[in-house]
Amino acid sequence: GFHDGSLALIHAASGQEQKRVFPLPGVALHPVQFSQNGEHLLVMAQLEPNESKCMLLLLPDLSEVAAWTLRSPERKESPNVALSPDGTEIVVSGYWGTRFLTAGRLAEEGEVFFEDHHSMDGLDYAPDGQLVALGGSHRIIHLLDVTTREAVGELRGHRHRVSALRFSPDGKRLASASSGKSATVKLWDVATRREILTLDVSTYSNQQIEWSPDGNTLLLLGGPTLHLWRV
Repeated sequence: GFHDGSLALIHAASGQEQKRVFPLPGVALHPVQFSQNGEHLLVMAQLEPNESKCMLLLLPDLSEVAAWTLRSPERKESPNVALSPDGTEIVVSGYWGTRFLTAGRLAEEGEVFFEDHHSMDGLDYAPDGQLVALGGSHRIIHLLDVTTREAVGELRGHRHRVSALRFSPDGKRLASASSGKSATVKLWDVATRREILTLDVSTYSNQQIEWSPDGNTLLLLGGPTLHLWRV
């Protein structure tokens, strides 16, 4: 996604641009997220300080499948979103709470969870699409059953805001990162809900956490610093 409102598909190996469209001319498009099955693309754009647009596009032609306008009347913010592995659903969180949205439904129709004014900075679907992990300013990680929309577990241990979450490729472990003066990365066993280990990091802002495809390496990007661990 680009600041001029254009969206480009670029071939990973050759670096050649394959297609470019302008879904929102003049509006910066960020973030952009592929579904795990590679069939859909989730695109976010902030239209106003308290209004964002979320678009679900079909690959490779980038045609629009669904779009939602997300408003936060009480404060200025850009909601956080995550796309389901099959690209049929998104979970979106803001100051007003957390919603699940599917194509064909308006943003106002999505089921709302956690109406406690805690924005969830960390959002991720398990690879099988059965669980969603949510974490934010209250320092607790919630696990939700996607089918029933019910909470099925809590992971406690972070002393600061949970800023990023990512399931391992096999879905058996969950990595979480917190931001603050004592920033940490924690690894959790999803089945037992137990903490496996804690890693201290020398950065106040943990922005992105990822796994290697084989699940043996954990990557954390926090500000200008890149951390790698064999786990």
